[in-house]
Order: sequence, then structure tokens, then C-alpha cells
Amino acid sequence: MAQLREVPLLDSTLAAFSTFLNETPILLAGAKDGFNAMTIGWGMLGSLWNKYTAAVYVRPCRYTYEYMMRHDFFSICVLPDAFDEQIALLGSRSGRDFDKTSISGLTAAFGEAPYYEQSSHVIILKKLYAQSFRPEFFTGGGLPDFKHIYRSGSKPGSDLLHTQFIGEVIKLLENRC
Repeated sequence: MAQLREVPLLDSTLAAFSTFLNETPILLAGAKDGFNAMTIGWGMLGSLWNKYTAAVYVRPCRYTYEYMMRHDFFSICVLPDAFDEQIALLGSRSGRDFDKTSISGLTAAFGEAPYYEQSSHVIILKKLYAQSFRPEFFTGGGLPDFKHIYRSGSKPGSDLLHTQFIGEVIKLLENRC
């Protein structure tokens, strides 16, 4: 297996728009003594406050939310297509119930934040901002119709409004085999 190596941000092969539209990134938060992973379908890569940043969106009922709130760093991992089964597992079961990483066969590595060694791309981020969406701030027709937004198989509960986490990209790792 090829190894992940740090690359300058502007030399990355990561396609910003397709990462969240065509891939299923994995969000990891926590530390070696405890962490969780989940799939994410919503996110943004860009610049804010003169920094390279990423934003991810997590519902408060998700187990990873607790780790996002308690820790200063998190990661976004993009796994190659060969790991579709593992991605499905990470997106379909809660880490409250069992250790998804060990069952998936993925290998966790730890730096500022946990990440998966099998990733093609890893974005390590320092949390800068967290803000929950509020109904009164939706414009242009009010709240979105969430039942049409969630991917098939998702079961949104009563906490449909996500928290936006913005992080500064502090490191980008790539597997260029």
C-alpha cells in the first residue's frame, strides 16, 4: 500500500467540488483514546478569513457531534472506490453501538486528528467556528424540504438543523501511487 504524504495545498489533486458531490467523504473527530467516524454529504472547501478552510455539517444527534464539540481538530478523509463497503458501514451504523473502525478493517492513524491510512486524500483541520442553523435565518422560502435533501437510506430525526463547523486546513495528505 502506498503511503500518505503531506503535499502543499495548491499542489493537491483533490477536486473541491466533486469531493462533496461525487464522493462520500468520512469525517473523523476525537483522539487516540476515543474517536468516531461518519460519512458526510455536505461540505465546502475554500477560503475564509484569509485562510484555506473547509466547512462540514453535523446533526446534533450524531455521535461524531460530541467529538466535534470537544476537540479542536478534525479530519476529512476520501477513500478510494475499492472501499465502498467500508464507507457504507461507516454511514449506516452509530459508533455508540460498536467500534466501526475495527469492524470495517480500516486503519486509524493519529496526528492532530484521527484519519484513515487507506485514504486517497486527508484534510486535517483546526476548528475555527461552530454555529447551529436557526430556522429564522433561512431565506427564499424558509426551511428546505429535508426529506428530499437527505440521501436515500438516511432517517432524519427531529433535529434536522445541522451545526456548521468551519476549520482551517493545516495539513493535506495524499496517496499518490
